[in-house]
Amino acid sequence: MLGQAGNGAGSIVFRARNDKTGETVAIKSVTPEIVRHIGEAGPAPEYDGNPDKLLRLYLQQVKNEWKIGHRLTNLAGGHVGIPRMHKLHVNRGITLRAKGMHLVMDFVEGNSLRNGGGYSIQQLITIYRQAADILRFMHQNDVIHADMKPHHIIVTEAGHVQLLDLGLACHSQGHTRRVVGSPGYMSPEQLVGAGVDERADVFGLGATLFKVLTGRTIRPNLTGGGVALDTQIQNFETSVREYNPECPPALEDIVLRSCAPSRSARLSLSEVIRRLDRLGAVGAPSKTR
Repeated sequence: MLGQAGNGAGSIVFRARNDKTGETVAIKSVTPEIVRHIGEAGPAPEYDGNPDKLLRLYLQQVKNEWKIGHRLTNLAGGHVGIPRMHKLHVNRGITLRAKGMHLVMDFVEGNSLRNGGGYSIQQLITIYRQAADILRFMHQNDVIHADMKPHHIIVTEAGHVQLLDLGLACHSQGHTRRVVGSPGYMSPEQLVGAGVDERADVFGLGATLFKVLTGRTIRPNLTGGGVALDTQIQNFETSVREYNPECPPALEDIVLRSCAPSRSARLSLSEVIRRLDRLGAVGAPSKTR
């Protein structure tokens, strides 16, 4: 074990070395101790801070990531922009019920968009285009990511984009109605439990680029619940260039139309890709220093 590399809503990610191959891997761990600590720090309201319920939720997410990620990387021969899954270790109690899981996968070295990164506009267009292409591959294989946000986009030193965390991913036929995710990047239909499809990923990716370009979320001050939340869900920023004048109008239009409140008004993923190609995304987005 080489130390902690990060953490998610219900897991801790460690960096480790495979003794047999020498390669560096990531181990995503969910255990009762980790979940208990998370529950004490800030219990999820929908689970009333119940560690058993939270544990089942996070174990299911890790198992889901293993199944979907393993299938996708096998279909693509391991070259798809999604970390290759190695193995899922399950800790079981005396009743054989899962009490913990440790998912071993490729360790992706690079810069997370949650950190910004000093990228030029042209580099961000290229990153946007690569991420959209990975999502297109997922959609072609009936998988929705359903949790697109800056934290889940990594850009390697070579300029290659990787999408992380398939814990909330679902098959497009399933149209999951669970309201789980990061509200600042969730589509309106996702926030009210109306199900997700490919257009939820278009929204999440557009909201991610809005954040990277402006430093703000597409929905200002999304807080609270009830009627107030219903109003805030439809309260969107309407300009990128107001906060970042260097953003080309054509890129602003792609981002804002990707985040249209209505699914029917939102750009399709193929249209996002076509418009980004028209902008002339060229060159690998090496990090500006």
